[in-house]
Amino acid sequence: MTRDDLKEQIADLVHRIWAGWWDYQDACSERTTTGSLVIPKNKVQRWDRQAKTDYNDLSEDERFSDIEIAEQYLELIDTYTRASNESAKAADYWEAKILQEATYGNGK
Repeated sequence: MTRDDLKEQIADLVHRIWAGWWDYQDACSERTTTGSLVIPKNKVQRWDRQAKTDYNDLSEDERFSDIEIAEQYLELIDTYTRASNESAKAADYWEAKILQEATYGNGK
């Protein structure tokens, strides 16, 4: 996996997270006849408070959804890291093999 592949996968994840948030907004809000959304006052108050609160000061329940999202990012990063490590190991193998053949010949 290349860095560009990782970037695309992260962008896809960001979009899916946003789309899920939008679906949630739509589900808990009221659509007017003009197509506008009216968000319930209790949601606005809660989200205003959360937006102004540092992560470490959020309640455990409030941090949980952020941790779930972070876990999704980590899965992508772990996959990228494993693929990079495998590529590096393969490169090291071939570099050593070429060096060995250059130093000792190819055994013919």
